[in-house]
Amino acid sequence: MITFCWRRYPPPGLLGGAERTEANIAQFIAAQGLAVQFIGSYELPWITERQSSFTFSDALQWSDVSTNCRDGRLEYNWKGVNCIAVPQSDILDVFDRSISHGDIVWTSQEGCPEIAYAAHRKRASVATYIHSVSPTGLLSGNLNAKWLYAPSRFVQSRLRNDVSSILFRPPIDRVATNPSPLAERKGVLFVNPIAQKGLATALAVADVLSDIPFTFVEGWWHVRDNERRYPDNVTYVTQMPSLDMMYDAARLVIVPSVVEDASPRVIPEAISRGCVAIGAPVGGIPEYIRQSEIPSSLREWSERTSTLSSSDSEWLLVNVEQRADNLEMLTRPYEPLSTSGLLDAIGRG
Repeated sequence: MITFCWRRYPPPGLLGGAERTEANIAQFIAAQGLAVQFIGSYELPWITERQSSFTFSDALQWSDVSTNCRDGRLEYNWKGVNCIAVPQSDILDVFDRSISHGDIVWTSQEGCPEIAYAAHRKRASVATYIHSVSPTGLLSGNLNAKWLYAPSRFVQSRLRNDVSSILFRPPIDRVATNPSPLAERKGVLFVNPIAQKGLATALAVADVLSDIPFTFVEGWWHVRDNERRYPDNVTYVTQMPSLDMMYDAARLVIVPSVVEDASPRVIPEAISRGCVAIGAPVGGIPEYIRQSEIPSSLREWSERTSTLSSSDSEWLLVNVEQRADNLEMLTRPYEPLSTSGLLDAIGRG
């Protein structure tokens, strides 16, 4: 058996890239006929005044999940994964009582050192995923984990020289075999409209290209009412459990991040749905897209967005290139779990 344990929402708590990646991995392992449990919390591990429009309860309702609740503990099954959601104060106690000698434990993000320490005490092998190059993300590099997965070569370059990792792109579990044709697509999609993700650039481009519809999709927090004025051609959409329909309808996705994004899921998700992506020259973004789709100034952002919105031939060329460049990711998204020996280890457990 493998036990996932962290201090964020368990599946299907869809708040951001890390949550979606962890849930997809757990779901895939369960689909192989292996026993998987996931321990998390319905309380967030950080304190913030910002709020999301999408709560953990909303996620359970969207996924039509029935729960058993006892003494503040939620238990339920999500796509073959046995999930437990508890208060933050109960995470370690529930985890310690849920694993046995020799189990495999997967832990990442906030609090993963203490969870890994408890796992090692029971002689459990540890697996982890480095979701970002923030201090929280890089905690995974110090767990003495048997399986250390990284979402990009950029992230791998930020690890200590004595730490080895396995490249494992954020896995996409709903690749479109017949993406929406170009004739059914229009407009520009921008996900998580906050300053760190390039809100200023997105607003400026939308302002310049006033004849093109833009859709800003809420990510981490609800920001529609407390950010700067949105141009008339921008529609704000609150958070949702899946962006597939948005990708299927959009002509392109822009990712103008100003922080070093490790490997933003929005890019492989968009490409997997046949939607073109352009992004900033930071972090792991250039590993998915070619130089021509990496603007470095507001003028270049506006020009490239305009071209891909108006030129069918250019859009089709980039669409084919991006799907070809990321073919391995699209066709074998979970292969690193097999080649690294993790699945075999779970099967023997």
